[in-house]
Amino acid sequence: MQEKNIKKISVLKKIKRGSFSALLTIIVIAAVILFNVILKILPDRFNVKIDLTENRLFSIEQSTSEYLKNLDSDIKFIITSSEENFLASGTDIYYSQMNETARLFAQNSSKITLEYTDLIKNPSLSGKYTSGAEALAPFNIIVESEKTGRYKVLAQDDYLDIKYFGADGSQISEEEASMYSTFGMEVFRDVSAAAEQSILSAIMSVINDNPIRIAFTNGFDEGSALGDGTFDYSGFMDLLEKNSYLIETLDLNLTNEINEDIDFLISYGPKNDYDNQTISKIDRWLDNNGNYGKNFVFIPWVGIETPNIDAFLAEWGLKLDKSIIWQTDLNYVGGSENIQQYLKVSDSDYSSSFENGRFFGYLIRAVDLLFETNANITTSVLLESFDGAVRMPIEGLGDNEIDTLKKGVLNAAAESKKARYDDDGDYESRVLVFGSAFLFDNNLLTAEQFNHAEYFVNLFNILSGKETEITLSPKTFMLPTLNIPAADAYIIAGSFCLILPIGVLVSGIAIWLRRRRK
Repeated sequence: MQEKNIKKISVLKKIKRGSFSALLTIIVIAAVILFNVILKILPDRFNVKIDLTENRLFSIEQSTSEYLKNLDSDIKFIITSSEENFLASGTDIYYSQMNETARLFAQNSSKITLEYTDLIKNPSLSGKYTSGAEALAPFNIIVESEKTGRYKVLAQDDYLDIKYFGADGSQISEEEASMYSTFGMEVFRDVSAAAEQSILSAIMSVINDNPIRIAFTNGFDEGSALGDGTFDYSGFMDLLEKNSYLIETLDLNLTNEINEDIDFLISYGPKNDYDNQTISKIDRWLDNNGNYGKNFVFIPWVGIETPNIDAFLAEWGLKLDKSIIWQTDLNYVGGSENIQQYLKVSDSDYSSSFENGRFFGYLIRAVDLLFETNANITTSVLLESFDGAVRMPIEGLGDNEIDTLKKGVLNAAAESKKARYDDDGDYESRVLVFGSAFLFDNNLLTAEQFNHAEYFVNLFNILSGKETEITLSPKTFMLPTLNIPAADAYIIAGSFCLILPIGVLVSGIAIWLRRRRK
C-alpha cells in the first residue's frame, strides 16, 4: 500500500514537473512570437532603427528634424509605385535610402502623410500631376502642399546625384560612360544621396505663399558652345531650384514688358548684343515704377562686342574690360594656364560667412568700377583676383610684353545698387556683373574644396530677403560599415568565442548535475 502511494506521488511529481515544463515552453514561445510582432510594429510606428552607415545615409539631420517639428502646413508625399516595387527598382541601396528618408520625414511631422500609388494601376494620377515638360513616371516622388495647392515632382536625378569618371579620373557624361562601357573601357560611378536635400527643398518651395521668381533670359544665343564642348547653365538653375526658387526662362524678344512678379533676371553669356528696345525693357523692369526691388545679373561671354550692353552697364557705374585676367603669381594659378586662378571673396553684404571662402575661375573678364557713388547709385566689388594679376588682351602677348603690364588686384565680379529711401521703407534695385560664365561651372558648384554654391545661394537669399534656411550637402554612398576599435574587437571576439560558450557549458553541467541528484 505504501509502495503504491509512493509511486502515485512520484507520478504526480512527474506530471507536475512536465506540466510546468510544458507551460514554461508555451510561455517562452509566446514571448518570442510577441517580441517579433513588437519588433515588426515598432519601426513603422516609431523611429527605433539604428543607422550604422558611416555617412548616416538612413538618418536625417537634427536641423531638418527641428524644421519638421515646427511645420504648420499639411504636406502629402506620393511615391508613384508600390513600396515593394520602389524598393526592388534598384540593385543597390539607393532606393532604400530614398524610401527611408521619406518615411523619416513623415515620422518627424504629424503634418506629413506618405502614400504609395502604383502609376500603372492608377493612370489618372498622370492627369493631375506633371513633371515639368515631361510626363509623370514610375518612381517619381510628388511633394504637394494642401494649403497652396502647389506641388513638385522629384525624379531620380533629383534625389540621386550620379557622376561618371573615366579611367584617368576625368569626369564624363552619362552618354560617354555608356559608350565607354560598350567598348569595354573602365568607367567609375560616384553616387551621392540628395534625398533629404531635395525633399526639404521641395517642401519649402511648395508651402511658400510668395515664392521668389528667377527668369533666365534667352533670345540672344545665351549659354552656347565653346570649342568642342558645350556649356550651359543647367547646374546653376538646378542649384537655385533646390534652394526653393521658382525657375523659368524668358525670351526677351517675345515679351513687350518683363513681368513685375519676376524678382531676378539672369542673362547668361549672350553671344549677341541687346538692342535698344530690350535695354529699355530691362530699365523699366528695374525701375518698377519707382518701387525698385529687382535684380539683374549679367554674365558675359569672352570676345563678344556688346556696345549697347556696355552703355547700359556704364550708367550703373560698371565696365567689362575686353581683356582677360592673367595671374602672374604661380601661387594663385590653379591649373596648367595662367587664366585658371584662385579668387577671393571681397568684403561685402554677402561675404559674412565666406571670409575664407575658396573660389576658382578661368577666362575671367575684369569688372571695373567707373565710380563708387553717383547720385543714388553705389558700386562695390564682390570677387577679386589675388595680387599679381594683369590684363591680358584676348589675342595674347609675348613673354617679354607680359612683364611690362601693370600687376595688381583686379575685380572678377561687382555690383551696383540704385536706392531710394523714405518713411515708407527702403527701395533698392541691383545690377550684378560676374566676369566669367565659368564661375558657374557645375563642376565648381559641386566641388567640395570650393565655396561657389554656398556663396551664390547666400547671395541670392540676402538679395531676395529670404530668411536663413537649412542648407544640406548630398551624402556619398558607401558600403554600410561599423568601425570598431581593435581593443573592443578583441573583447567582442573573446566574449563570443570564449566567455559565452564556457558560460553555456557551465550552465548545462550545473543543470545536468541538479537533475541527476533528484
